[in-house]
Amino acid sequence: MILGNAIYNILKDDSGVSALVGTNIYPVIIPQGIGDSIKYHIISDQPHDTKTGVSDFDKYRVRISSYSKRSDTVDSIDEAVREALDRFNGTVQSVNVDSIQYLTTEDGFDEDSQYFEKISDYYIIIKT
Repeated sequence: MILGNAIYNILKDDSGVSALVGTNIYPVIIPQGIGDSIKYHIISDQPHDTKTGVSDFDKYRVRISSYSKRSDTVDSIDEAVREALDRFNGTVQSVNVDSIQYLTTEDGFDEDSQYFEKISDYYIIIKT
């Protein structure tokens, strides 16, 4: 998806994020054997309803999950992601990002992989 490419590139090109995870940024599923990393997926799409035609912007709810074996590192990754995304606007990979708004974060721990996780949600408004 085109929005996914924009999210990937915003995060990859941010020096704070790349210092922590490099390019370990994946849509939906993180491959096995990857260390500190980020995954993203779109939770919902709310098109702007108009009476006169096709929506001129869509509002997406996106979940960004950060993973690390260390709780302090996962905190740092999540903070870097928030700094890269919150209030971002601009054109990325031909996607006109009108705004990104941070919503919420929750903590987690994956028993199978023994990774700490931070799960953060954002609204992203895209002009079409």
